[in-house]
Amino acid sequence: MTKDMSKNRIEKLNQQEGMTLVEILVAVTVLIVGILAVAIMFPTSSGNIDHAGRTSTATALAQEKLEEIRNTLFDSITGGSDNPSGYSRVWTVSDDGSYPFRLRRVTVTVSWSSGLGRPHSVTLETLIAENKI
Repeated sequence: MTKDMSKNRIEKLNQQEGMTLVEILVAVTVLIVGILAVAIMFPTSSGNIDHAGRTSTATALAQEKLEEIRNTLFDSITGGSDNPSGYSRVWTVSDDGSYPFRLRRVTVTVSWSSGLGRPHSVTLETLIAENKI
């Protein structure tokens, strides 16, 4: 009876299902590829977030200069440039219209370089009419 019991135990052990070494290696490989894909996305998304923030700041600086120029007397509007907080801001003014509608075209360009040295810029343009009130 002991031989039959031993034989039954051996048969039960042989019937047990488990994972083979190959299955474990495939699962680990798939897991590593997934983790690496996510890890690669972090620097890319970080760079995109930085670029979006810089573009937003540049747009705000250009808008700020346009508002400042709009609040200047029409005949005093001139071009110029400055460098606010790491950006280069240039504005040009040109006549764009004649009597009875005197207009000035104002273009503001804000430029900056990315961390890799690539140049970027934002340009806003508007027309300002002479106020004859």
